Amino acid sequence: LMAALDAASTAPRSPAAPLAPTSPTPAPEVSEFRRLLSLVVTPLHLRPVHERARRLHEEGLSLVPLTPKSKRPAVDEWGDSQHRAMSITLLRRHLERVGDGAGLAVVCGRVSDIVVADLDDADAVAWAHKHLPATPWRTKTRRGEHWYFRISSTWTTPQSVPWTGSVQGEGRYVVAPGSIHPD
Repeated sequence: LMAALDAASTAPRSPAAPLAPTSPTPAPEVSEFRRLLSLVVTPLHLRPVHERARRLHEEGLSLVPLTPKSKRPAVDEWGDSQHRAMSITLLRRHLERVGDGAGLAVVCGRVSDIVVADLDDADAVAWAHKHLPATPWRTKTRRGEHWYFRISSTWTTPQSVPWTGSVQGEGRYVVAPGSIHPD
């Protein structure tokens, strides 16, 4: 498992290049300044669902809308998203239909070129720090953490893992950061 995860993970994506200096422009109004500042300092998981969807979609992830405060897909045809990513336009329409509190799920496997190590407790997280390759894509969950890894086309999801949790791969999804659910 460790060798497969190590071979499948890639180097972290480089951050966006800094903006080049431009000629001076008038200062924006205070409300516009606050809006721009919030885009810079607000973590992704605290941003509105439409913005989170856009950002995750830009990363090449296949997404599925979730019903409010649930892990259940809000669309019947979510299985299609296991093989072909939903367009951002269609995803936005579904999110608008679901309304306030809609969540997002990241579809794992080849469609997104990722697997997620679902680490369900502190012992699993400690084990991962010792044995799994480093990844910049880590999120906290209520019980532990999700570690995202890029995969190659030859990846196969293991049936069992040496930690409390699992590897979410082909045909599975994980709740995206910022989505609220009872579990």
